[in-house]
Amino acid sequence: MHLRVLGCAGGSAPGVQLSSYLIDDVLAIDAGALTTGLDYEGQCRVEAIALTHGHLDHVWALPMTLVHRLGSTPPLCHLFGSAYTFETVQKHLFNERIWIDLSTARADDPDRVAWHVMEPNDTRTALDRYELTAIGLNHTVPCQAYRVRSETGCLIICGDTITTDDLWRVANETEGLDGILIECSWPAGMEELAHASQHYSAPLLVQDLEKLTVDVPVHVMHRKPGYEEQIERDLRASGDARLHFLTDGDEIRL
Repeated sequence: MHLRVLGCAGGSAPGVQLSSYLIDDVLAIDAGALTTGLDYEGQCRVEAIALTHGHLDHVWALPMTLVHRLGSTPPLCHLFGSAYTFETVQKHLFNERIWIDLSTARADDPDRVAWHVMEPNDTRTALDRYELTAIGLNHTVPCQAYRVRSETGCLIICGDTITTDDLWRVANETEGLDGILIECSWPAGMEELAHASQHYSAPLLVQDLEKLTVDVPVHVMHRKPGYEEQIERDLRASGDARLHFLTDGDEIRL
């Protein structure tokens, strides 16, 4: 399994990309950077996209990515996500005002998009070689992580969340887990904002990492622009050797 970090920022600024993680060039988790992190040929190689939730920084490039399926010959694109997330993007993005209706994605061509509803605890097979399991997270809207397993590796990739139990329970129960990608949006001292926005702060993440009993890499992402170094300092002060810090363009090879 080869994961490329197309974008892992918790916001938008020059030189940082929104959330999107690409596995083996064909399976994306979230769509924040699919058009800014991939050229046209790379976008057309993406055959499946799993959405953690419908917030703009996680779906921003989805309309532009899918419209490339019209009038051309890329493979069918499979979308995975909760019913709530699909309703969000269909109602508020593909509504003929913000963007064209891609609920069926027909333009005198075969369908280019297939929608696969996944709720927390559901497991689906993607592209005949990836096992996806949705894990419920705590956020301001329904949100989930995905455990992605193939013959060559297993990762848990999170959407936005604050203190959670299900995530760590699943991680502890997963045989052969190779790592977790987890958000941390705010540094110490911003717990009130963390609770209001339902994002981890550094102290809250350190507290929750006590629930993780397996020794696997914990890759921190979704740091808010301007707070990256402070968040890293706060987390490193915990002394947890499992912590790693992602930046755009990083790769994880399993």
